[in-house]
Amino acid sequence: MPCPIGAGVVTRLWQTEEGSCDMRAARLDQILHEFRDGLERIYGCRLARVVLFGSQARDEAEPDSDIDVMLVLRGAVDPHKEV
Repeated sequence: MPCPIGAGVVTRLWQTEEGSCDMRAARLDQILHEFRDGLERIYGCRLARVVLFGSQARDEAEPDSDIDVMLVLRGAVDPHKEV
């Protein structure tokens, strides 16, 4: 069964300035795409979206900032297995 269009897309909860790309942003994009690829292998078509939020999404991250992500899955979630 093919996945719906947009499955597993990484989005930002806040939009940043157009063209504000530096080496750190490029590395963050690489990390997020590798993370998303791994999640797609685990969840398949159940993975609806990966949302970046927090300081990284707002381009306010410091060198020691973490990366905040939210996963949106289709269907019921078994908290004993998936949380």
